[in-house]
Parts: sequence; structure tokens; C-alpha cells
Amino acid sequence: MSLVTRSWLFRQSLQRIDRRHFTHCSSLRSTTRTDDVSDVLQSIESLRPKQTARVLKNNDYNQLCKQLDKSFTVPQLKLYLKKHNRHILPKSRKQDLLNLIVNGFWGYSSREIIQNAERERKRNAIEAHVKASKEELFFVIGEEGSTLRHVEEQYNVRITILVDQGQYIIEGLRKDVIKAREEIRRQLLLVHADFQVTQQLKNNISFDDVAAKMMSIIPTISKQCNTFISISKDRFTLAARSKKSIDQATLLLAQTISELDVTTKKPLSAADHTLLDVTRADGQLEFVPLHDSQAMPLTLKSFGWSRLHPAEGEKNQKYLSSTESFSFYNLGPGESTNLSASGIKELIGQNLGPADDSNIHLEARFGAVLFENLKSKKSLILETPKTGLFSAQKLKDFAAGLDGRRLFFGVQPPANITAPFIPVVGDDGVHRRSVVLEYVNRNDLVSFGNPENVGQGPLHRVRVEFLVQEDGSLRLEKTEGEHKRVAVDLISVAGNVDVRVLAKKYTAFSGEGMISIPNTYSHATLPASLQTLVDQCELTGYSDFYCPPSFHLGSPMDLLEVSFRDEARYMADNSLVTLSDIDAQYSQARQTELTVTPVDNDELSQSLNGYIQPRNGLDRWNTFAETVRHLANRWHYSFQ
Repeated sequence: MSLVTRSWLFRQSLQRIDRRHFTHCSSLRSTTRTDDVSDVLQSIESLRPKQTARVLKNNDYNQLCKQLDKSFTVPQLKLYLKKHNRHILPKSRKQDLLNLIVNGFWGYSSREIIQNAERERKRNAIEAHVKASKEELFFVIGEEGSTLRHVEEQYNVRITILVDQGQYIIEGLRKDVIKAREEIRRQLLLVHADFQVTQQLKNNISFDDVAAKMMSIIPTISKQCNTFISISKDRFTLAARSKKSIDQATLLLAQTISELDVTTKKPLSAADHTLLDVTRADGQLEFVPLHDSQAMPLTLKSFGWSRLHPAEGEKNQKYLSSTESFSFYNLGPGESTNLSASGIKELIGQNLGPADDSNIHLEARFGAVLFENLKSKKSLILETPKTGLFSAQKLKDFAAGLDGRRLFFGVQPPANITAPFIPVVGDDGVHRRSVVLEYVNRNDLVSFGNPENVGQGPLHRVRVEFLVQEDGSLRLEKTEGEHKRVAVDLISVAGNVDVRVLAKKYTAFSGEGMISIPNTYSHATLPASLQTLVDQCELTGYSDFYCPPSFHLGSPMDLLEVSFRDEARYMADNSLVTLSDIDAQYSQARQTELTVTPVDNDELSQSLNGYIQPRNGLDRWNTFAETVRHLANRWHYSFQ
């Protein structure tokens, strides 16, 4: 074999050996490449600062970048950024990659970077001064500044509001300022409306009086409805981004003004009669201030209130041994006779009118009758309707002439008030949660301007009750249409507590899945408009509920309140005692309240899934009044 041939064979052998060695090495690298990449990514991530403060000292920031620079190559830094879906410019240098990781991805900056950026921004920034009315500034700011923050973040500008100068300033790059200004213009495409109420005011009330009472309430309505409300001359002016917001604000204004007792419309919560317990007329009384901003509804919390209370040393001395000892004096004008328990029943019956086919619901609420505090003639401080001590006889002389409103307010009952009673256990246990909707006839509210002829339907109110199931779903329990109601406030029952006795005529509506209604009751099939309303109701949160703001049932019916009720029920003889924690969504009030309702034991023993109150609650008046007496005697607070 020639020398050339041997040389060629040797080179071929070396090439075969090299190929086998390369294949073997490649196999080794493929098994370790994944581990190497993971180690690199973890090593870079381990250098991320743990502190929550996003602005580092200049030295700390530079030291961090230096450590990344020395520890990792450009391909490794790019690999880390690609792993986290970060865009890399084609000609990025290593320093650019370091800044992109520390500042762009990790979100840390140095004081020097911030100062440089601020100087650069000011060097290229412009300012746009824009004139604006107060209503426009209201919408530029938005709810708790939400609109302003959104525009600032989206367009990288700064907005300064100068309310006293009637303008706002937009500061930023020219292109960003132009875009931000256009966005604000879109936010200021407003709907306007204005209303008058002067024609419906009482003779001794001026529009200025109404405006003075409304000034403290309007900000809450504006925030709740996202509507700017202003008062000028003899009218309310409204501005909003949608007609829906205008309608909602109009409804709340109508309800609020109606409750202020300044128009010819009767306040929805007013009592028809106010009676004072004079069972023992030798005790001394006094007005005591009472205020609870969390429990009071919107129409109460902005005003000062007082309640009648036995003077110190007179408390808890008026024990009522029986309902036969009841003696109440009517504080209304022209009334001079005392009423017994049976006399109160007759008074309610006379006000309800002649008997008909309607059902009569009867209930008692425990709380306090509040008298509005008045402005002092000597100072700006509010003062109680009457100072000092006075007897029940003296109260008779001046009560009818007291100015200001009287309202009933449910108060927290004593902790042990239900101890003697038997808990009622239903399908959901002792406690249950319900949602109650109350709608009121629009004709019973103050109207703005020249309202359309809406007609007077047969119902003044509609009540819809849902039970909240364990899985969070709703079950329609009952709906009732109210024809008439009578409210009688009893002050200082047994010297301990005030009680509102409420009687109302109603028709019960029946429908699929609702609780059963005895044949002896006045009832009707659920109207189509009410069924449509029920179908649209939705529980959107634990204490958040959506329902239509109005519907038509003979007359337009407007939403008055949505209340969540956590209830525990107890039996006391032939009465149902209910302890309720109430969270009112519209009036923004939270309170605990005790109520008493007469029931039929026979119905209760058969099933809780039905109407357990009698068809005519007044037929159970004696046992009902006895339960009220018993609870009033037990109404003692212990602070030990």
C-alpha cells in the first residue's frame, strides 16, 4: 500500500472519531441545556430587590445594575426578558437591557432617573388652561377623583383643579395634552334638567327654607346618582351624563323633599297620631339629644334630634301590670281625652275606614319618637324643643304647638330582650336572610314642575320579599299591595321605650313558588308588570341588589328602599317577635330593630311556609297589646 493511500485512510479514521465524539458531546449538552437556562433565569431573579419602596438610592440602583452587568452576558439578559414576554429593540445595548430589567420590568427606579425624567418632561411639557363651570369640574374630578386619575394615567398628564378660579390645568407633552383634553370633552357631554316645587310648598314655607334644609343632603344625593345638583332662585338644576342618572336623582330629591314635611304632601314616614303614656302622670320628663349617623337614614342624619325621656330618678318606675292600665294622651291638636288600649284599637279602626275584603296587617316597632331640634334665637347652636323638666300635663299644653318634624326611629334593643321567648326554627334554621323591596305610588311624592297625568291607581305601596338561600340564590317569598296605612306612635311606654303601631290594609299576590295564601285572605294573581319586575331582580353582592327603579301598576310605582334583613324570630304567646339587623341600600343606614306581629298558632304549627299572621290583625289585638306591654317592661339597658 502506498504512502498516499495510508495517509488518506488515516484522515478518514480521524474524521470518523471526531464525528462520534461530536455526537456524544452534543447529547451531553442537550441534557444539561435546560438546567443551565433555568439556573440563569433563577440567578437573575434572585437579584430582584425585596423591598416595597420602588425608589432606590442612586448608589443602590447603580450597584444593582453593576452586579447584573458583571454576572451575565447580553444573550442571558435577552433570554430573561424574552422569558417574561418583554419587547427588546433590535439594537439594544447592554445598559439598555439592564435598565429594561430593573426599571421597566421590576419597577424600581433611582432618584436620579426620576429627577432627569421630570426635568425632561418639564422641558418639553406645555400647560393648557381650560375654563370650566362648577358642574363641569364636578365631572372632571369624578367620583372620589376617579375620572381625573383615569385621564392622568391613560394620557400621562397632570391635571390641576382650581375650583375658586373656575378652571383646570392640563400639563404634559403637547400630543398627550391634546388627547387628554379631547377625552375630558367627551366626559362633559351632559344632560340637563331643572325643577320647581314652589307651588306645592306649605303656606308658611318658602323655597329658601327648603334650600337651607337640602344643602346638607344634596352632596350625598349627587354622589349616589353621579349627578351635579345646584340650587338657584326657585329651582333645582340637575346635570348628568345620562338621563338615567337624572331620573334617579329626581326620584331621590322627590322622596327627600316629601320627608322634610315642607310640602302639602304628607311625609311617607309621618305618624297619624302621637300618644303619650300618662299611666302615671306624676313623673317628670325632659328632652334628651339622640343621634346615630350610621343607623339614621339620609333624611335624619343631617339634622339634630331629641327624644322624650323620664328625668333622672324617674326611670323604670312605671311598671305596667296589664294592658287594662294603659292610659295615653293624644298630643294632636284638638284632642283632650285619654285613650286606653282598646281606645287605641278603635282609633286605628276608624282611620282605616269601614271594613272591606282587604287583609289587615298589624305590627309594633320599638324605638324612639324623635323631635327635631330648633335653631336657637341667641346663637347658631341647635337646642331641644323645650329645656328643663316638665310634667306630662305641661307637655299636653305645648306639644301641639311644637315646630319641626316628628319621626320614628328604630333603636338597638337590650341584649337580653328575647331571652324568655321560644326561637322559631324554619327550613333555614333559627336565622334567615331576606331582601325587601318597597315601592311607593308616584302620586304620593312631591312632583317637579308640571307633571304628566299619571292617574291614581288603587295601591299606595308595593312590598316584595325575597329569601336568600344558602347557595346565594333568591326565592320569592311574598308580594303585597298596600291600600292604606295608619301609624300611631306611643311615647314612653312603661317609661322605657317608644313604640310605633302600624296597621295597613293590603292585598296578597299569589304566584308560582311563593308561600301559600289561605283561601280566606284577600288575594289576587301576581300582575304581569310585577312578575316582570321580579324576573329582573338580581343579587349582585352580599349587600348589593339590582331591581328596576320603577314599574307601572295602575300608577307609576317608584323604588323607595332596598333593605337586607338578617332575622331571628321568636314566639311569645300568640305573637311573633322578630329581631332584625337591617342594612338599607338607598338610605345608607344600618340598624337593629325589634318588631311584634300577631300570628295564628294553628297556622304556625302546620307550616312556616305560609301566611302566619291572621287575616285581620286587629282581631288579635289583646294578645298583641299584652306582648307589647311585656317587652316595654323588660326594656332595660345594662351597662355593667
